[in-house]
Amino acid sequence: MKKIVLIISIFLYAVTPTSIMAKEYGINCPKAEEIMKTSSQEKEDLLRALQTIIPEMYDDRTEYKEWRVEVLSPMVDLSGYEKIYRDMAVHFCGENVANHSWFVRIRFPHLLPAQSASLGELFILKNNQGQWFPWFRYH
Repeated sequence: MKKIVLIISIFLYAVTPTSIMAKEYGINCPKAEEIMKTSSQEKEDLLRALQTIIPEMYDDRTEYKEWRVEVLSPMVDLSGYEKIYRDMAVHFCGENVANHSWFVRIRFPHLLPAQSASLGELFILKNNQGQWFPWFRYH
């Protein structure tokens, strides 16, 4: 009986549309027509945009006022352990969204030495109006 339940669970997980999975986690996946293609040359532009995005995504406690970017990369360029974040994006919102997204890892030094608590991870896209916006906050 346990094997049957396990097989059914795996099947349902495998065939559940990504949009349904995303909604379970409170994610509103960006629509294809809202996404602008970017390149690694736009890194500086995204760094400037983070000055606004990070304060909006994290509360205004002192612990979050100071931060530094540890990773800033298009998701398609992620490798090694960090490739899992691209896999998460694909799982939640599909290949198109993942291929257009950037991964940003932020360190909040005031929360050290707690490694996990001091990290923030954002999935960010540029919309067709040329504005960067976060569509998922992992930490």
